[in-house]
Amino acid sequence: MLDRRPQLNWQATTLFMATDPEWKRKLFVGGLVLLLPVVGWPAILGYRKVVVERLVDGVSPVLPEWRGNFTKYVLEGFQAIGVIFAYLSPVIIWFVWRLLSSGLGDEVAWNWVAGILLVFPIFAPLVLPLLVTYLVWCVPTPFVSYWEASAMMTSYTALTFMIPAGFLRVSRHRRMWAAFHLVENARLIGRFFRRYCEAWIGSGCIALVGHWAIPFSPWGVMWCYLGIVYAFNEVPFGQGDDAYLSDSWIARVDAGLFDRYEVQRSRFMSRYRSLEPSTDYTSTIKAVRLGCLEIPIG
Repeated sequence: MLDRRPQLNWQATTLFMATDPEWKRKLFVGGLVLLLPVVGWPAILGYRKVVVERLVDGVSPVLPEWRGNFTKYVLEGFQAIGVIFAYLSPVIIWFVWRLLSSGLGDEVAWNWVAGILLVFPIFAPLVLPLLVTYLVWCVPTPFVSYWEASAMMTSYTALTFMIPAGFLRVSRHRRMWAAFHLVENARLIGRFFRRYCEAWIGSGCIALVGHWAIPFSPWGVMWCYLGIVYAFNEVPFGQGDDAYLSDSWIARVDAGLFDRYEVQRSRFMSRYRSLEPSTDYTSTIKAVRLGCLEIPIG
C-alpha cells in the first residue's frame, strides 16, 4: 500500500525561522522592505539566498541581519530574478512573437502593467499567464487558438515546476550558473519525485497562507518565502549524496532540535518553551496551528 505520510518536516519548515532570537525584528524589517517599489522583491529574494547559505552551513542564528547588507541583498535578488526569467524565457519569447504577429498588442494597457510591476514586482511571474488568459478569453478575436494557449500555459507550468531544482543546485554549489544544469535538475526531480512534489504542494499551501494574511501579507510573504526554501532544501536530505547538508539546520532538526522545547498544544495554538535556554535559540515560541503547519506569531 502506498505510504501517504508526509516525508518532509513541516513543523521545522514553518517554525525554523522562529528559533532565531531576533526573528520578529528581522521578519518585521523584511515585511517593510517588501513594500519598497522596484527593489523590495529583489531584496527579499537576496535575503532568502543568504538564509539558504546559513541554513546549509548550520550558522547560528539562522537569519542574517538587514543592517549594512541591503545592497548585497538587492544585487543577489536581481541575479535570482534573472534565473527565474531565464527559465521562463522560451514561453515569454513564444508569447511575444505570437502577440506581435496577431496585431493585438494595443489590446493591453501596457502603461498599467508597467506601473503595477514597478510598484509590485513580486507579481512579475504572474504577468504572462494573466495576459494569455485575457487575450484568449476577454478580447473579441483571441491572439492564439485555445489549444495553443493551453500548450503555452502547460509549458509555463512545467518550466516553473523545474525552477526550485535549479536553485537546489545553487544551494549546493553556491553559483547561480549551477541552476542551468538542466539534465542534472531533471535527474534530481526524478530521483526525489515524491518529496519534490510534496515540497511544491506544501509550499503552495504556505504561500496561500502568507499572501492572504491580510493586512499582514508583507510579513506573511517573508515567512512563507523562508519556509519554502527550507522545504525544498530538505528534499535531498537523508536520501544519499547529501553530504553538503551534514552540518545544516536540517540535520540539526533531524538530530532533535525541537526536542529542546516543551510543547503545549491546543486546538489552534502551540506553545514552545525551551528546556535548555541558550542565546542561540528563542526561549519561547507561540504559533497558530493549521493542520501540520504552524505559523509563529510571538
